[in-house]
Amino acid sequence: MLLDFSSDYYVAWEQLNQLKKRLHHFAHQPITDSVSEKDSLERKTIEFIKQITIDAVEGGFYRIENKKYQVNTIENIILAEYLLVADKVFLSGEFIYLANRILLNIQKHLFNRQTSFCISQQNYSNNPPFKVSGNQLIKILDKNERQLLLAFLGQDTIIENTHYHLDYFFNIKAAADKSGLHYKQAQIIENTMQQKLSAFLEPQYHPTTNNSKNEIYINTQLLNTITQSIIWHNNKQFISLAEEVYQVLIKHLSLIIKQPVQLSIEKQVEICYSITTFNQINFNERQIKKVAEYFSQINISTLDTLPYKAQYELIVLCKIFSHFNLTTSPIEQFPPQLAAESRKIKIVTINNSASLLTKKHQLLEKYDTHLYLFTVN
Repeated sequence: MLLDFSSDYYVAWEQLNQLKKRLHHFAHQPITDSVSEKDSLERKTIEFIKQITIDAVEGGFYRIENKKYQVNTIENIILAEYLLVADKVFLSGEFIYLANRILLNIQKHLFNRQTSFCISQQNYSNNPPFKVSGNQLIKILDKNERQLLLAFLGQDTIIENTHYHLDYFFNIKAAADKSGLHYKQAQIIENTMQQKLSAFLEPQYHPTTNNSKNEIYINTQLLNTITQSIIWHNNKQFISLAEEVYQVLIKHLSLIIKQPVQLSIEKQVEICYSITTFNQINFNERQIKKVAEYFSQINISTLDTLPYKAQYELIVLCKIFSHFNLTTSPIEQFPPQLAAESRKIKIVTINNSASLLTKKHQLLEKYDTHLYLFTVN
């Protein structure tokens, strides 16, 4: 299994981190090197997507537990981030499409606009929300839309009294070829088909139960993933969501500073990391200084007991704050493995001027898991 979501959050993140390192290697390997391992990972990614359940209507990744369909927000965020990075390396339109659909589903169904926190999980008893009957498909879709849908489903005809789960793997080029439609025509038809299906099935997306705890770590991971989406894919459709999550984290940090609470070191690091790295997109020197001041008070003497995710984010923060002359990076305090990792991290600052945009584009041409690129005015 490419990503194992049966374990806890930190295990899945570590798997994601290892996959990102492999993708970084493939992005920077010499053109004379064999691409067999790269091709193998791309095939495994496609196989993994085909094995799991991704809602083709709204985009959520579902797991089936005790006959219930569950959509877990942190699992969806991790999957979206992997697909975003994979697309940057494999240049696969399907991967970026799926990643964007997953993030759009989070924005639409898993993000509570009233609290500005994510719902941690939604559960659907017995049937998934993307279940639809043949009668309904015949009623709501026109001939060309049904033709394209059949190509996605791998079916020859829509049967009236049969139910369909719309969780097919999305490959519009293959579906266009199979249905005899021109690729551009298929793209237009697919868009109108999605709109019709989404509107018709909307009532089914009210879950049986919600897990709605205001888990700050979900917001931090969501902001991290959207930040990468914007940096590496210029994915500006999620900027408003990112800004909203960012402001929640700023507010949360301010409350912690005014009224210190019992918060684990890894949670403190996660908040500082998400706020700081989002400043790559929207640089705010005052906020970075504020985070650095708070960060300097975190006791990192027990660094080796933290999950690796928190350890890595901590060394990134040390490097960033050192780059901006806000703190001294305590590299000598890091265990040898982390010290070696810290030396790979690249912090780059570019002025937001036309003359330097070419350099920025060059830096972002190949995926670099160690790069943190801050654009300042």
